[in-house]
Amino acid sequence: MSEREVLATVNAGGERFEATKENLSVFRHIGKYALYNHCFLEINGNQGIYIWAEMEGHDDLASVAVENECALHLNIQEVADVDRKAFEKQAIKAFSIPDSLPDDFEA
Repeated sequence: MSEREVLATVNAGGERFEATKENLSVFRHIGKYALYNHCFLEINGNQGIYIWAEMEGHDDLASVAVENECALHLNIQEVADVDRKAFEKQAIKAFSIPDSLPDDFEA
């Protein structure tokens, strides 16, 4: 298989990106850091797209990465600052957290 063979496509920000063996990686953390599990699609040097474990399409993309022997970073015991910042910037915005409780909420 060629390093540049397209394994999957990822749509992000209205653009379509191609995942190849060369630019797709999987990151799996252990314990409390599993929240930061993700696939990373490098698109420009060290810049790229995070596909967090909770996002649609993550599991399929991770499976493609494993099947095609892409870079796998497993059992990571800490979170890189760049990953933590990206998570806070991207993923937390995606979570729908209400500003207040509904009127009919009972404790």
